[in-house]
Amino acid sequence: MKKIVTAFVGLLIVFVTPHSAKADESPTNATPFQFGIWKNVQLVPENYDAWGLRLNFPYGNNANVRGVDLGLVNRAYTFKGIQVGALLNCTMDEMMGIQIGLLNRFRGKDTEITKGVQIGGVGNCGGENMAGIQIGGIINFEESHMTGGQIGGIVNFAKAVTGIQIGGAGNITRDDISGIQIGGICNVTTEMRGVQIALFNAAKKMTGIQIGLVNIIKESSVESFPFFNANF
Repeated sequence: MKKIVTAFVGLLIVFVTPHSAKADESPTNATPFQFGIWKNVQLVPENYDAWGLRLNFPYGNNANVRGVDLGLVNRAYTFKGIQVGALLNCTMDEMMGIQIGLLNRFRGKDTEITKGVQIGGVGNCGGENMAGIQIGGIINFEESHMTGGQIGGIVNFAKAVTGIQIGGAGNITRDDISGIQIGGICNVTTEMRGVQIALFNAAKKMTGIQIGLVNIIKESSVESFPFFNANF
Protein backbone atom coordinates (compact mmCIF):
# COMPACT_ATOMS: atom_id res chain seq x y z
CA MET A 1 0.00 0.00 0.00
CA LYS A 2 2.82 2.40 0.87
CA LYS A 3 4.42 1.82 -2.55
CA ILE A 4 1.10 2.48 -4.31
CA VAL A 5 0.56 5.75 -2.43
CA THR A 6 4.13 6.84 -3.15
CA ALA A 7 3.73 6.06 -6.84
CA PHE A 8 0.42 7.92 -6.98
CA VAL A 9 1.88 11.02 -5.34
CA GLY A 10 4.82 10.88 -7.72
CA LEU A 11 2.56 10.73 -10.76
CA LEU A 12 0.44 13.59 -9.42
CA ILE A 13 3.52 15.78 -8.98
CA VAL A 14 4.65 15.04 -12.53
CA PHE A 15 1.14 15.67 -13.84
CA VAL A 16 0.67 19.11 -12.29
CA THR A 17 4.22 20.37 -12.66
CA PRO A 18 4.30 23.04 -15.41
CA HIS A 19 6.20 22.17 -18.55
CA SER A 20 7.22 24.21 -21.55
CA ALA A 21 4.61 24.33 -24.29
CA LYS A 22 5.57 24.27 -27.94
CA ALA A 23 6.72 27.62 -29.23
CA ASP A 24 4.04 27.70 -31.93
CA GLU A 25 1.26 26.95 -29.44
CA SER A 26 1.85 29.04 -26.36
CA PRO A 27 4.11 31.97 -25.46
CA THR A 28 4.35 30.84 -21.83
CA ASN A 29 4.59 27.63 -19.84
CA ALA A 30 1.70 25.20 -19.60
CA THR A 31 0.26 22.67 -17.20
CA PRO A 32 -2.13 19.81 -18.10
CA PHE A 33 -4.04 20.29 -14.84
CA GLN A 34 -4.92 23.39 -12.86
CA PHE A 35 -6.88 23.85 -9.66
CA GLY A 36 -7.75 27.33 -8.42
CA ILE A 37 -9.37 28.68 -5.30
CA TRP A 38 -8.70 32.41 -5.63
CA LYS A 39 -6.24 34.89 -7.11
CA ASN A 40 -2.70 33.64 -6.33
CA VAL A 41 -4.18 30.55 -4.63
CA GLN A 42 -3.69 28.08 -7.49
CA LEU A 43 -1.56 25.05 -8.23
CA VAL A 44 0.34 27.09 -10.80
CA PRO A 45 0.50 30.90 -11.22
CA GLU A 46 -1.84 32.96 -13.38
CA ASN A 47 0.84 33.61 -16.02
CA TYR A 48 0.96 29.89 -16.90
CA ASP A 49 -1.25 28.30 -19.55
CA ALA A 50 -3.67 25.50 -18.69
CA TRP A 51 -3.81 22.92 -21.49
CA GLY A 52 -6.13 20.09 -20.46
CA LEU A 53 -8.40 20.32 -17.41
CA ARG A 54 -8.86 23.34 -15.17
CA LEU A 55 -11.03 23.36 -12.03
CA ASN A 56 -11.93 26.67 -10.39
CA PHE A 57 -13.71 26.62 -7.03
CA PRO A 58 -14.68 29.33 -6.74
CA TYR A 59 -12.27 31.27 -9.01
CA GLY A 60 -9.40 30.64 -11.39
CA ASN A 61 -7.40 32.71 -13.85
CA ASN A 62 -4.74 31.78 -16.40
CA ALA A 63 -3.10 33.38 -19.40
CA ASN A 64 -4.41 30.92 -22.00
CA VAL A 65 -6.68 27.93 -21.49
CA ARG A 66 -7.21 25.01 -23.88
CA GLY A 67 -9.51 22.10 -23.07
CA VAL A 68 -12.16 21.83 -20.36
CA ASP A 69 -12.74 24.63 -17.88
CA LEU A 70 -15.06 23.97 -14.92
CA GLY A 71 -15.88 26.11 -11.91
CA LEU A 72 -17.90 28.90 -10.39
CA VAL A 73 -15.97 31.74 -12.07
CA ASN A 74 -13.70 30.90 -15.01
CA ARG A 75 -11.39 33.57 -16.37
CA ALA A 76 -8.69 33.49 -19.05
CA TYR A 77 -7.00 35.76 -21.55
CA THR A 78 -7.69 33.39 -24.46
CA PHE A 79 -9.76 30.22 -24.47
CA LYS A 80 -10.37 27.28 -26.80
CA GLY A 81 -12.58 24.40 -25.70
CA ILE A 82 -15.58 24.27 -23.37
CA GLN A 83 -16.16 26.47 -20.36
CA VAL A 84 -18.84 25.60 -17.82
CA GLY A 85 -19.21 28.20 -15.09
CA ALA A 86 -21.94 28.18 -12.48
CA LEU A 87 -21.73 31.98 -12.25
CA LEU A 88 -19.45 33.47 -14.89
CA ASN A 89 -17.21 32.64 -17.83
CA CYS A 90 -14.95 35.50 -18.87
CA THR A 91 -12.43 35.53 -21.71
CA MET A 92 -10.51 38.74 -22.23
CA ASP A 93 -9.48 38.14 -25.84
CA GLU A 94 -9.97 35.19 -28.20
CA MET A 95 -12.66 32.59 -27.51
CA MET A 96 -13.24 29.56 -29.72
CA GLY A 97 -15.60 26.91 -28.41
CA ILE A 98 -18.54 26.83 -26.01
CA GLN A 99 -19.34 28.90 -22.96
CA ILE A 100 -22.12 27.69 -20.65
CA GLY A 101 -22.95 29.63 -17.52
CA LEU A 102 -25.22 32.05 -15.75
CA LEU A 103 -23.31 34.86 -17.49
CA ASN A 104 -20.85 34.58 -20.36
CA ARG A 105 -18.50 37.32 -21.48
CA PHE A 106 -15.72 37.69 -24.01
CA ARG A 107 -14.06 40.94 -24.96
CA GLY A 108 -12.11 39.91 -28.06
CA LYS A 109 -10.12 43.11 -27.91
CA ASP A 110 -7.08 41.87 -29.86
CA THR A 111 -8.62 39.34 -32.22
CA GLU A 112 -10.48 39.80 -35.50
CA ILE A 113 -13.25 37.31 -34.84
CA THR A 114 -14.44 34.90 -32.18
CA LYS A 115 -16.09 31.63 -33.15
CA GLY A 116 -18.32 29.65 -30.86
CA VAL A 117 -21.48 29.28 -28.83
CA GLN A 118 -22.58 31.12 -25.71
CA ILE A 119 -25.41 29.71 -23.59
CA GLY A 120 -26.28 31.90 -20.63
CA GLY A 121 -28.98 31.45 -18.03
CA VAL A 122 -29.18 35.23 -17.68
CA GLY A 123 -27.32 36.36 -20.75
CA ASN A 124 -24.28 36.66 -22.97
CA CYS A 125 -22.02 39.55 -23.85
CA GLY A 126 -19.66 39.60 -26.81
CA GLY A 127 -16.87 42.02 -27.59
CA GLU A 128 -15.38 42.18 -31.06
CA ASN A 129 -16.82 40.33 -34.07
CA MET A 130 -18.46 37.00 -33.29
CA ALA A 131 -19.38 34.11 -35.57
CA GLY A 132 -21.69 31.64 -33.87
CA ILE A 133 -24.75 31.57 -31.64
CA GLN A 134 -25.80 33.37 -28.48
CA ILE A 135 -28.64 31.84 -26.45
CA GLY A 136 -29.62 33.87 -23.41
CA GLY A 137 -32.40 33.45 -20.87
CA ILE A 138 -32.84 37.23 -20.71
CA ILE A 139 -30.42 39.13 -22.96
CA ASN A 140 -27.77 38.75 -25.63
CA PHE A 141 -25.42 41.63 -26.36
CA GLU A 142 -22.82 41.88 -29.13
CA GLU A 143 -20.72 45.04 -29.16
CA SER A 144 -19.66 44.65 -32.79
CA HIS A 145 -20.74 42.37 -35.66
CA MET A 146 -22.60 39.11 -35.11
CA THR A 147 -22.52 36.49 -37.86
CA GLY A 148 -24.92 33.72 -36.92
CA GLY A 149 -27.80 34.01 -34.50
CA GLN A 150 -29.04 35.51 -31.26
CA ILE A 151 -31.89 33.89 -29.35
CA GLY A 152 -32.93 35.84 -26.28
CA GLY A 153 -35.70 35.27 -23.77
CA ILE A 154 -36.34 39.03 -23.67
CA VAL A 155 -34.05 41.06 -25.92
CA ASN A 156 -31.13 40.86 -28.34
CA PHE A 157 -28.82 43.74 -29.09
CA ALA A 158 -25.99 44.02 -31.62
CA LYS A 159 -24.16 46.69 -33.55
CA ALA A 160 -24.62 44.72 -36.78
CA VAL A 161 -25.94 41.27 -37.67
CA THR A 162 -25.62 38.83 -40.54
CA GLY A 163 -28.07 36.09 -39.64
CA ILE A 164 -31.09 35.88 -37.36
CA GLN A 165 -32.34 37.50 -34.16
CA ILE A 166 -35.19 35.98 -32.16
CA GLY A 167 -36.24 37.90 -29.06
CA GLY A 168 -39.14 37.28 -26.69
CA ALA A 169 -39.75 41.02 -26.42
CA GLY A 170 -37.66 42.33 -29.27
CA ASN A 171 -34.45 42.92 -31.16
CA ILE A 172 -32.31 46.01 -31.58
CA THR A 173 -29.55 46.37 -34.17
CA ARG A 174 -27.78 49.70 -34.04
CA ASP A 175 -26.37 49.80 -37.58
CA ASP A 176 -27.62 47.14 -39.98
CA ILE A 177 -28.84 43.58 -40.28
CA SER A 178 -28.89 41.18 -43.22
CA GLY A 179 -31.27 38.36 -42.38
CA ILE A 180 -34.32 37.97 -40.16
CA GLN A 181 -35.61 39.66 -37.03
CA ILE A 182 -38.43 37.98 -35.11
CA GLY A 183 -39.64 39.79 -32.01
CA GLY A 184 -42.59 39.31 -29.69
CA ILE A 185 -43.12 43.08 -29.47
CA CYS A 186 -40.67 45.03 -31.62
CA ASN A 187 -37.77 45.04 -34.03
CA VAL A 188 -35.65 48.14 -34.51
CA THR A 189 -32.68 48.76 -36.80
CA THR A 190 -31.09 51.49 -38.87
CA GLU A 191 -30.82 49.46 -42.08
CA MET A 192 -32.60 46.17 -42.81
CA ARG A 193 -31.94 43.74 -45.63
CA GLY A 194 -34.36 40.88 -45.14
CA VAL A 195 -37.50 40.30 -43.04
CA GLN A 196 -38.86 41.81 -39.83
CA ILE A 197 -41.70 40.10 -37.96
CA ALA A 198 -43.17 41.65 -34.79
CA LEU A 199 -46.06 43.77 -33.54
CA PHE A 200 -43.94 46.87 -34.20
CA ASN A 201 -41.22 47.01 -36.86
CA ALA A 202 -39.04 50.02 -37.58
CA ALA A 203 -36.14 50.65 -39.94
CA LYS A 204 -34.62 53.79 -41.39
CA LYS A 205 -33.67 51.98 -44.61
CA MET A 206 -35.21 48.77 -45.85
CA THR A 207 -34.63 46.22 -48.58
CA GLY A 208 -37.17 43.55 -47.82
CA ILE A 209 -40.49 43.18 -46.01
CA GLN A 210 -42.06 43.89 -42.64
CA ILE A 211 -44.93 41.92 -41.13
CA GLY A 212 -46.65 43.35 -38.06
CA LEU A 213 -49.32 45.59 -36.61
CA VAL A 214 -47.22 48.71 -37.19
CA ASN A 215 -44.49 48.80 -39.86
CA ILE A 216 -42.29 51.83 -40.39
CA ILE A 217 -39.68 52.44 -43.10
CA LYS A 218 -38.40 55.99 -42.77
CA GLU A 219 -36.77 56.28 -46.18
CA SER A 220 -39.56 54.85 -48.32
CA SER A 221 -42.42 56.04 -50.50
CA VAL A 222 -44.75 54.37 -47.98
CA GLU A 223 -43.29 55.32 -44.61
CA SER A 224 -45.84 53.53 -42.44
CA PHE A 225 -48.40 50.83 -43.16
CA PRO A 226 -50.32 48.33 -40.99
CA PHE A 227 -49.90 44.57 -41.23
CA PHE A 228 -47.42 44.62 -44.12
CA ASN A 229 -44.82 46.95 -45.57
CA ALA A 230 -42.01 46.53 -48.06
CA ASN A 231 -39.32 48.38 -49.92
CA PHE A 232 -36.99 47.18 -52.66
